[in-house]
Amino acid sequence: MNEVDKNKVEIQQISTMQKPKESSKIIIGREIIAGIIWIFLIIKIFIYDIDVYMLSLINPKFVSILNYKFFILITIFAIIWAILGNKKFLTLISVIIFYPFIFLFWRIPSLFWKSKSWIGVFTTIGVLLTFFNSFKFNFFVFIFIAFSILFISSSTNIYFLIPSMIVLIVFLLYHYFKRFKYAFQPSHLFTIQTQAINKYWEKVKNGLKIAEEIKETEFDSMSDEQKTKWSQNLQLSIILNKVFYFLTSKLRKFQKSRLNIIYYFINILNTVFLTTIIFTFQNFALYKIDPNSFNTVPKGNIIFFFYYSFNTLFTNSINDFYPISDMARLLNSFETFFAFVLLAILFFLLTTIVRDKHNEEINSTITTFKDKGKDLEVFINQEFNIDIDKALVILETFKSNMLSIIYYFIKNIDEENV
Repeated sequence: MNEVDKNKVEIQQISTMQKPKESSKIIIGREIIAGIIWIFLIIKIFIYDIDVYMLSLINPKFVSILNYKFFILITIFAIIWAILGNKKFLTLISVIIFYPFIFLFWRIPSLFWKSKSWIGVFTTIGVLLTFFNSFKFNFFVFIFIAFSILFISSSTNIYFLIPSMIVLIVFLLYHYFKRFKYAFQPSHLFTIQTQAINKYWEKVKNGLKIAEEIKETEFDSMSDEQKTKWSQNLQLSIILNKVFYFLTSKLRKFQKSRLNIIYYFINILNTVFLTTIIFTFQNFALYKIDPNSFNTVPKGNIIFFFYYSFNTLFTNSINDFYPISDMARLLNSFETFFAFVLLAILFFLLTTIVRDKHNEEINSTITTFKDKGKDLEVFINQEFNIDIDKALVILETFKSNMLSIIYYFIKNIDEENV
């Protein structure tokens, strides 16, 4: 090969190596755009007119431009369409529309997968299964909360504001009740997988069994079709065996690492954020009903009420702003009480009782997985008249397509944690 040909090959290799990077940049760019649009829409619809606020910061005269936002939007879409073409434009629109689902069901699990945080994948699956197990209830709760926030943000009618305040405070009480209940009842983050496995275990084993005619035939005397069926069922049995031992080792490692403290901390942060948001809208609604409830409010700004609610929750009073009316003072006292419950009682529950219960659940799941792994070893010996080590040697001669998966799990099993 002469020097010119070598250069051509090198150029082709460099170009092929750069293509995936370019495509990944495009994918990330699309998702960033979709994420920004969704964040903007959520803030705009449920919290605050962020577009008006941003334009007024630049120049108050620009706010009038928003009267023509429909025409501005279709013009922007037309320009993007012309630049990207049909295929790329439709892909972008699809990503924007379905981005919450892409983020929840693809991006988060794939992040755990790439980081080899298998327990993260495992926990995410548990959270999703728990959520969808009561999806109907969660959906209706979300609808009520969303409409309550919308009415408080956009309406000044007392007949909308008062019911919305009641809905929000009832939801907050329900959330705290669930936090207490969670401390004494199974969370199902791990046990839900155990229950599913126990429920369908016999069906899974029956599916892995081979026909009696194949079982009674010597391996060398089997037809090609019988050998294929025999090897496929054997491979699946070994894969399941190694998967159970793999999950057992990862769960044990996770338990020893005490990383579940992060999970409790996230729960506490979630409750802090939710409490702050609920009281932000409670105070904002009260201000709309009676502006004299507080000594002064800068332009009735909801962001200011978030600041006020956050400081109240952490008992950090604001000197130049305070409640005046009886209702405003009652709300202030009510939030201070929630601060005590959150920081004193909930913190204790989530770091003591819940931690012990969580470890019990993990131990139960570890035992189930380990038992299923041993059960599969007995099953393979009885069904195929062979142990796993010898089975791997036979599958090597077949050059089976699942061997790489089997060896992957074997390689990543921590024997000391099984």
